[in-house]
Amino acid sequence: MSFQSASNFISQHRRSDSGKKKSNSPNIMEGSMTPTSNTFSFENNSFTNDNTMKLNSNGTGTSSSNIFTSSNSGNNVSSNNGNPSKSTGNDAHNNISNKNSNNNKSHNDMKGLQLFIADLRAYQNSKEEQEARINSELSNITKNFSNKAHLNGYRRKKYVSKLLYIYLTTNYKKLPELVFGIEQMVCLMESSSANTKYSEKFIGYLGVEMLLPSLPKQQSPLIGRISQSLTNDLSSTKEEFVCLALNFVSGNNFYRPEVAKSLIDPVFQILRSPTSTDILKQKSLMAFLCLIRIVPEYIVDMEDKKRELWIQRITPLLDNKNLLLSVLPVCHYIITLIGPQYFEKIVPTLATYLYECFEDSGNGVGLVLPNPFLISKILLVLTDEMNGSRSIDVGSLNKLRKTVTKAIQLATQPVHDSMSRNIQSIILFSLINFAPKLDPSKEAIENSVSALCTLFKITRDVNTKYMTLDTLCKLCQATKSSTRPILCKNKELWAVGHDIMDASILSKWINLIYEITEVDNVKQSVDWLLKMMTHPEVNSGSSSINGLDLKRDIGMKIAILTEKYATDINWFVDVSLRLLSVSKVIEETKNENDGVWERLVQIVINNESLHRITCEKLLSDYIISTGDLLNLFTDKYFQCQQVSTRALILTSMMKLYKCDLSIGSTLIKFYQLELNSLDIELQTRSFEYLKIIQQTITSNSPFLLDYLFKPAPVFQINNNPLLSRFGVNNSNTSNVISSINLTTPPASSITAATSFSSSTPPLAPAPRKTTAMQSTGGANISSTNKYDSQTLIANWKQSFKRMAEHKQGILFQNNNLKILFSIVQGGSNSTTTSPDTIIVYHTFVNIDPEWDITSFYVDVIPSQLSDNPPYIIKPIILPEPVIKCGCRATYQYEVIYRKVFSIWKSPILNIQYKLGGNAFHDLNIKLPMPLQRTMVPTNSGETMKMPQYIQRWKQIGEALGSAGEYNIEIPSMIVNVESVKLLLNKKLGFDLIVTPSSMHNLIFGSGIVHTKSDGNFGVLIKLVYEEGRNSWIVTARTTTTEGNISQNIVETIKVCLE
Repeated sequence: MSFQSASNFISQHRRSDSGKKKSNSPNIMEGSMTPTSNTFSFENNSFTNDNTMKLNSNGTGTSSSNIFTSSNSGNNVSSNNGNPSKSTGNDAHNNISNKNSNNNKSHNDMKGLQLFIADLRAYQNSKEEQEARINSELSNITKNFSNKAHLNGYRRKKYVSKLLYIYLTTNYKKLPELVFGIEQMVCLMESSSANTKYSEKFIGYLGVEMLLPSLPKQQSPLIGRISQSLTNDLSSTKEEFVCLALNFVSGNNFYRPEVAKSLIDPVFQILRSPTSTDILKQKSLMAFLCLIRIVPEYIVDMEDKKRELWIQRITPLLDNKNLLLSVLPVCHYIITLIGPQYFEKIVPTLATYLYECFEDSGNGVGLVLPNPFLISKILLVLTDEMNGSRSIDVGSLNKLRKTVTKAIQLATQPVHDSMSRNIQSIILFSLINFAPKLDPSKEAIENSVSALCTLFKITRDVNTKYMTLDTLCKLCQATKSSTRPILCKNKELWAVGHDIMDASILSKWINLIYEITEVDNVKQSVDWLLKMMTHPEVNSGSSSINGLDLKRDIGMKIAILTEKYATDINWFVDVSLRLLSVSKVIEETKNENDGVWERLVQIVINNESLHRITCEKLLSDYIISTGDLLNLFTDKYFQCQQVSTRALILTSMMKLYKCDLSIGSTLIKFYQLELNSLDIELQTRSFEYLKIIQQTITSNSPFLLDYLFKPAPVFQINNNPLLSRFGVNNSNTSNVISSINLTTPPASSITAATSFSSSTPPLAPAPRKTTAMQSTGGANISSTNKYDSQTLIANWKQSFKRMAEHKQGILFQNNNLKILFSIVQGGSNSTTTSPDTIIVYHTFVNIDPEWDITSFYVDVIPSQLSDNPPYIIKPIILPEPVIKCGCRATYQYEVIYRKVFSIWKSPILNIQYKLGGNAFHDLNIKLPMPLQRTMVPTNSGETMKMPQYIQRWKQIGEALGSAGEYNIEIPSMIVNVESVKLLLNKKLGFDLIVTPSSMHNLIFGSGIVHTKSDGNFGVLIKLVYEEGRNSWIVTARTTTTEGNISQNIVETIKVCLE
């Protein structure tokens, strides 16, 4: 509620209390987070309360048409999906409105408040009379507050309303004189009797929220009373009181962490309660977010099990479309605190929502724009999740790719107002920035770049142009190999630089040119950037962006590009000298770009062939065109005021004298003049150089000059790759001493460039292709802890045995859910069967006769995620979050056997769902993944013969001894030998050896275990049936002692025989 709204409420409270139709009554359904603000704020995005609920003229709340779409004006951000929800908060609002009306009928008109407001309005032109009236009323209120015997809720409400009106009317100037009323406002908050009026509590909350920041320290005990009042109201059975408390908490008023911490649990209970209406859940989500922002350590330091349970109660709220805009910021903030590993299951749901946002974008009647607020918040969470290196199922990935395509298509649709165009641009920028995380094809990248270039060309809006170039830069950084060739061919984009007259847009254009530059187009890029040095906007005084000079930034980019990509040494020298001349980087008072000059000097000095070329360019093109060089030195000497520069000119004159002795007399006169210089350095140099000239003339020998003024030594380098590209021989490492690396700009240069934009070519983006380490989930949580902390269902061993024996069947069934399984050998991406990989299908059937299954999330938890895991789980298809009565959903994933592991370390199938919107179910079933799944039975004609089996059995025993063998006696109810043979051959994959009839109680078998990393291993088994004890003695021998393969094979057979 804004100040104006509060003022209207106070001034018109008389009509409200008289029981008339309340068009201006306080409406807690508006969702205002603070009395001073009508805006919800999450991170850097905000949306008004109209996004959650529209209000009719009679005050009742109505849901807008579709949460996934926005009206052409871009303001219709709704919370319903076309039809009224079963619980949209409308009933709650109607109840509140009716209660307000009934509660106020018993009171007479607040005539005193009405007259006071009328008096103040009448005295608007006379500040003295208005001040006198306010002081008189303050004296009267103070007197009445002191007479507590006559105070009741109605009088407190009236006097507090007067104080608040004074607070608003005087523009806070009377604040110190109003603080005395805070205690009475707290009393209104605390009122909790059966006769407590909503209007009284509302005024109490409004007043405390307005004046609480100015509460003096001596009244700090009131904080405790306020906290207790909030706790009581949060647990109240009256929904309107709960809403008032949640609104108050959401205002971030509690700057004390201990108070905020005490309110988190009560707010969370409202959030998770199945009886809470949508409006309560919306407000509780916002309040919860505000509280954990104040005390983020509450979530960070929480026990893993409790934190996981809390998140399991938050994520199902995503199934309610009315709560999306409230729950997404909560998920985003928690992910930033603890990482994405707890929210991996919501990716398919968010991908579906994002896809649905564009389903109604074209209906044949008119353009319906998607909801930009919802899209931006979904992308925030998806970006966090995908930054966690979590693999995505194929279905979700396809939906996200289609969404990007639809966003590009939507951007080409004609619109007739600027607001709709802004919405189109926001959606396009957001999704294209997200697109590189989806492994886009070359065609998809081309379409994205084409759409952005077209938008940049046709739009006249400065902000849209800026965002277009910014998105192109980000896209180029993420997919440079695909984006750069497309942008390089776009000649209009290169030529548009001279037409840009805005410094911020020009800076982004320069950054884009810098990003797309490589060795094949470096000359073109550098030429364009050098031309931009003369751009009017670059040379104007307004070319400073964020405190940095745009001209200097262009200069540093040119220096870096020429250093990194130049292969022609003459071109490098030419560009460097032009850069020094155009940017005037060598100045007396600045040394930011001295690195450009230093690196040029190193290159020139280390290459003798460049000495003459460089000097000619300096003399003819960059410093002088005609005239005498000595006269030039003389003129520059007296023009320059810096001592170090004058000393350098004195030395340069001596070097010139070494080349031409005829100028000696002129130099003698010049040095004699400087003997009287006020600076000791100039005096000393002049005296020494004068003596050297005199000695040279006297001896008639230049020996001393040659000795004292030797050419500059070659810079010692350590195999500099830049010089190698220039053809300079740097293989001599005997004189390797270098204080400057040519390939690395000096610290000052790097700082000057990177503080404005990237000064070095961007790193290649991380590949989105799923790897063994990436595909198994987030890396911020211990996989062992998560695996070991799961509580398995009571009869998990029955399901475990059933899946170990069979390749398809029923895994689990209860009163509402049936789980089927099917196992197929071979990877999802392989054209031929891969023995070390299996694909598992789970079908979930809703067998409940009445209720739909909602918030349905499935995950397979491996025993190990990092440190060379024995197997990898890769999801392929994830089930939908809602399974209607009688319907089914499919979950498909791939298991890659990398190493040998025990069957008891098989993964756990975690299933979470809600039934009927209330009961929350969490099922954990261990899934057997025995090594025998990788064995492929051969045809009966190709099986091993008995003599060959005996020979190999002996060979393994002699080579490995007991280390390669494992045996155990297994009591079993299966006494039929043929049944055991069927189990071993058809179900477990062993090749059975044909035995003579005399060995009717013996079974021999063989097989090969396949693994991805460790290779293949031979296995021999022998089973002997002991009739007297009804047991089987199982023995296994393998061709290796690593990994306890024999023991693992026997344990699997034991599971099936018991």
